[in-house]
Amino acid sequence: MKGVKKYGSEGSISLYYHGMMTSTLPLTKTKTLDYYRKLGEDSIIKHFKEGYNLKKQIHISKLFCQVFAYRRKNNQKVSSDDHLMMCQALFVLLKTKVINNDELNGYLIMPNCRHKRKNHVFKH
Repeated sequence: MKGVKKYGSEGSISLYYHGMMTSTLPLTKTKTLDYYRKLGEDSIIKHFKEGYNLKKQIHISKLFCQVFAYRRKNNQKVSSDDHLMMCQALFVLLKTKVINNDELNGYLIMPNCRHKRKNHVFKH
């Protein structure tokens, strides 16, 4: 997939929906796994306040994930805001246990691999 890899200083988080990697987002000191989880939790609270019951929120999150995955599969453009909304929708589904974090759905954390350059001293 073109343009999906976004590595942060702490690595990256890859999002999966129905066995397809849909997004990769950076992990940094401030954008941690807890930060991305909180996007889903905050969404649930915000939409409750707006009058959406949990059943409706789950339906909207599923629909968004399906449309987003379809667009990624067909190489259609998606904005960076759409990637964050995908993250939000996926974490809503994980929080409500509609999906499990397993080999088909959820997320995978890839830590940043820092290669230390060894100074080789050549003796003659």
